Amino acid sequence: MKNKKTVVGLASATAVLVLGASTLAMFTAKDESDFKAKAGTLGIEVDALKMENPNNINPGDNDPSNPADAVAGTEHEFEYTVENLGTKSARTRHTIILTATENGTSNVLDARHMIMFGNDKELVKKFYVLEDDTEVSELKEGQFVKAVKYIFISDIFDGVGKDIKEGGSAEKETVENVVSENKNGKVEKTYTYDFGLLRSATNKYQAADFHIDVIVEAMQYRNTDKSDWETVTRVERTYSTANVNGTYVPAQDEDKDGNKLSSEYLDHVFEKHTSEEPVEPSESNSEESSEVVNSETSTEVSTKTENN
Repeated sequence: MKNKKTVVGLASATAVLVLGASTLAMFTAKDESDFKAKAGTLGIEVDALKMENPNNINPGDNDPSNPADAVAGTEHEFEYTVENLGTKSARTRHTIILTATENGTSNVLDARHMIMFGNDKELVKKFYVLEDDTEVSELKEGQFVKAVKYIFISDIFDGVGKDIKEGGSAEKETVENVVSENKNGKVEKTYTYDFGLLRSATNKYQAADFHIDVIVEAMQYRNTDKSDWETVTRVERTYSTANVNGTYVPAQDEDKDGNKLSSEYLDHVFEKHTSEEPVEPSESNSEESSEVVNSETSTEVSTKTENN
């Protein structure tokens, strides 16, 4: 009789264990789902950089200090296009850097003489980049400026594509002046500014190569503010007049290549031409005499240049 009770007890214990295991399986059971989530994308592009009249930049072009009655200078409108390629709406910040080098060389010229305008006003947040890469807002006497930099917060761009509210994946904002999708399905904007060379630029800047670096940074618009620029998407593009054929007009004390002529040589030429009595050429040899004089002059110039 005792043996039967023992068997029953073991059977009961086994039943409890099975029941417990079944209960545990119910709590940890899971079901597979087809639902998937995808993060939004943030991507920008900077394109179509171009300048008006890039082969004829003169001191005084777009200089605000020009006299009111001065003859208008040459216009140098500079533009580029920014496009949002992602589905996320984005804040943008622009940096424009101006530099110049001597024609066909890597010799850096002082950049303080270059300027950039928008709506007849110089762009805000201007910095001078010194030789040691220090950035200052005001210059001291004797400092060399290797670049001029402008930094400014710009537009908010909608995400590209169908609006989230309509079942799509693009973020669309309702704030003022947001850049929205155009009829071509692109979220883009073209920015136009005026490049200028101040009257203070010397002859060193004749035929100089001017370079404009455009850096556009973008960060997601939602859940951020204007100070969150540590992690961003960044695109940099460079425009340079080095690839544009320009016309060089030498000064009175320069040869055709812009090389400085010595004062001794200039005095020699002046004395020679003032001491010689003008000769009235005959009709028969006027053309020949002209060729001889031009040949002598060009020979003297090239010889003096080589000696310098």
